[in-house]
Amino acid sequence: TELDQTLADAKFVISMDNARLSGAFVSIAGKSEITSTIGMANFYNLKTDTVYLYRIENLSELLAEDTVSLLILIERAFSAYRS
Repeated sequence: TELDQTLADAKFVISMDNARLSGAFVSIAGKSEITSTIGMANFYNLKTDTVYLYRIENLSELLAEDTVSLLILIERAFSAYRS
């Protein structure tokens, strides 16, 4: 049986003029976060089969607004043995 991943997390890292932007307002899927001191905003448990509108603002200025859908990257770890 194949399992489908239906939820995923999204991380926004906001930079401006080559510096991380602290205190920016990021919204997606009806949820809002303020970027941390290292410019990050995290969103958890977003549906993978949905196109989301996201918006990034700083000091009431719109920096970005666009749509995004979440892709799932599955990494498999394996060990190679040599004899």
